[in-house]
Amino acid sequence: MMLAHIASYSVNLGFENTLHKLTRVPVKIISQLKNEFKSEFWANVKECPIKDCDFIGNKPSITFRHVGIHHNLGVHFYNCFHCEFKTKHLKSLKNHLIDKHDIDVKWYKCPKCEFKTKYSSRLKNHLAYKHDIGVKLYECPECGYKAKHSSSLKRHIAGIHNIS
Repeated sequence: MMLAHIASYSVNLGFENTLHKLTRVPVKIISQLKNEFKSEFWANVKECPIKDCDFIGNKPSITFRHVGIHHNLGVHFYNCFHCEFKTKHLKSLKNHLIDKHDIDVKWYKCPKCEFKTKYSSRLKNHLAYKHDIGVKLYECPECGYKAKHSSSLKRHIAGIHNIS
């Protein structure tokens, strides 16, 4: 039923306008697609509509996802203005700008030493492993030895106190 509706849409509006309605990709971009489509590509919704691609999904949504990922149809790219980097995810572009170009960087500084980083999670890890801040320590009931990992405490107890 849905395919019949899409096929009639395609006949009335034209291929590029139909793809625009389905994907919200501007017609100007669709008209510049380098992919060639199979004739009768609406006949089997599980089969990739791109010529020379043999992919067949087990359901239409898998095929639609395949087309977006592997053929970039219906995918918006975020481009870096400073280099050739491009990504499908805005968060990845933001991370790239921070990592590679130092743009919009907020530095996180360690209050205990000179360490600084662009990511709060890295500061948290630094504080935990270098300064034992924010870490649960496992204490040996026999001698008071402290470990950051339960496996280290178990190894200590077995090796030092011969308790298994």
